[in-house]
Amino acid sequence: MFSKNEFSELKKQFEKENQLEYFAKGQRSLVYRANYNNQEVIIKVEKKNTDVLNKIVNEIKWLKELNQYNIGPKLIDYGGDFLIAEFIKGILFKEWLLIAEKEEIINLVIKILKQCRKLDELLVSKEEMHNPFKHIIIKHNEPIMIDFERSHTTLKPKNVTQFFQYLTSENISAILKEKEILLKNTTEALKEYKKDYSEESFHKLLELLK
Repeated sequence: MFSKNEFSELKKQFEKENQLEYFAKGQRSLVYRANYNNQEVIIKVEKKNTDVLNKIVNEIKWLKELNQYNIGPKLIDYGGDFLIAEFIKGILFKEWLLIAEKEEIINLVIKILKQCRKLDELLVSKEEMHNPFKHIIIKHNEPIMIDFERSHTTLKPKNVTQFFQYLTSENISAILKEKEILLKNTTEALKEYKKDYSEESFHKLLELLK
């Protein structure tokens, strides 16, 4: 751990030792790609000119927690305003849907829903599951959620219901229909799940995929 060191203090060292290169820019952070301890990683650095601060600290907190349940990229190290996590080399969920077979899709969607279920059990809201366009990467047919900056605790988590709503959205349901996956009777099943978050009501949702 880099204690409370900020990335600006360490950037030159990273550039010299870790093959640092700019990768992407988000609303609240800058992302670099690097080789760290012989491992391909991303370094996520909090922007200083944003109105919302401490989002990296929040993401560090949640990655520490959720990595215990094999959710999210592995947190490797962190400092005062940055984190280092494994680089997930894969394909975005929607792009993967276009090339995957029916059984592959069903199996993978169930895996995503089980991760959403775990988040619900932990009373965590990830916030983006109603439209996780850039937040689920598929690597070797395994789904990995990324970007936990906005995650927070709540008594009424909606990860399962939001992701199901995404699956039944016009765009995604059209792709699923082409793969002969028709989601029917979801409204009542989702209402039942939202009432009690029970294991039984969750399994009823999974049955809709078969």
